[in-house]
Amino acid sequence: MSLSVKVVTPQKIFFEGSADMVKVPGWQGEYGVLPHHASMLTLSRPGLLSLQNGSQTTRFVVDRGFVEVGPADISVMVQRCVAVSDINKEEAQSMFNQAKEEFSALHRTDPKYEAARKQVEFTKILAQA
Repeated sequence: MSLSVKVVTPQKIFFEGSADMVKVPGWQGEYGVLPHHASMLTLSRPGLLSLQNGSQTTRFVVDRGFVEVGPADISVMVQRCVAVSDINKEEAQSMFNQAKEEFSALHRTDPKYEAARKQVEFTKILAQA
């Protein structure tokens, strides 16, 4: 038996398929979900989402969001998602460098501070994926 997997962003259903196991970046660390997992609803942090089918692994860089797990399915609802296979390393590194530069120019009281911090966090994962 495999899990029915859905990865959703505000813009679209990013991925819909199946997996033998899903590894999710949780706030307390990465955790795995297998078929017959206990139902739960939890927060996810930015990181790598891995879908394993036999010996094949498909990975995505995801932003923060929510994860709903049922015995036969998992839905990952995140702000942003990028397939690791689609990442241009040079472009990702450039985005990270630019985000760091913009963030370092801001003060904590600036209304743009938190959004800039989140951009640095996400682009760092993209650059390292």
